[in-house]
Amino acid sequence: MKSVNIPDSIQYIDAGAFIECGLKEIILPGGVRTVEDSTFKDNVSLTRAVLADGVTQIKEKAFSGCTSLNEIELPSSITSIDDTAFKGCSNLTIVAPSGSKAENYAKEHNISFRAK
Repeated sequence: MKSVNIPDSIQYIDAGAFIECGLKEIILPGGVRTVEDSTFKDNVSLTRAVLADGVTQIKEKAFSGCTSLNEIELPSSITSIDDTAFKGCSNLTIVAPSGSKAENYAKEHNISFRAK
């Protein structure tokens, strides 16, 4: 599976739903408030992710092991990011509003940051 279209009406995605599935890019609608534990874990093909405004949490190991993930766009609505959310994502750039929780997270975890 290289891509998936998640409709705006979806509000919940199970933990581990997309582990090792071969996705290259994901766009999560704002109706999905939380990226659950290990949702995209070890998806080594994933290069880009966009989380829409409305997403508030990224839980434990949500994107860990996504070794090709080089850009994730996060909204200002993010209030919580687990310390292990991006474990093993060594070439990652977080794109988010200046002064956001996402910017602070990037600084605390030595992750490249670009303001949007």
